[in-house]
Amino acid sequence: MSTLPNVTVYDALVVGMGPAGATAAYQLSRAGLSVLGLDKATHPRYKVCGGGLSARIDGILEDDYKSVIEQTIYGIQFSYRGADPFFLDSSSPIAYMVMRDRFDHLLLEKA
Repeated sequence: MSTLPNVTVYDALVVGMGPAGATAAYQLSRAGLSVLGLDKATHPRYKVCGGGLSARIDGILEDDYKSVIEQTIYGIQFSYRGADPFFLDSSSPIAYMVMRDRFDHLLLEKA
């Protein structure tokens, strides 16, 4: 049987390098696996959507992601059809706002 020259073998293949794919690649890499990530777009890329991250990310990623946080959210307001709004304030972060191009790029660099 012949072998192909210059063939690289990976332990895992992740298709789609948005936040979910990049995080999966990052976690697999942290676990010691060699990972190949594929995406149809080039990175970093500008995205207008998805810049809100739950503060629960603190238990998933290492602290270096905090370098791309634009704003920390400590309160939210709910309103519906003109009813009086309901406010929720917290002493702990509820969410973080990021620019997706910077956040995605950070995850890809870590993976």
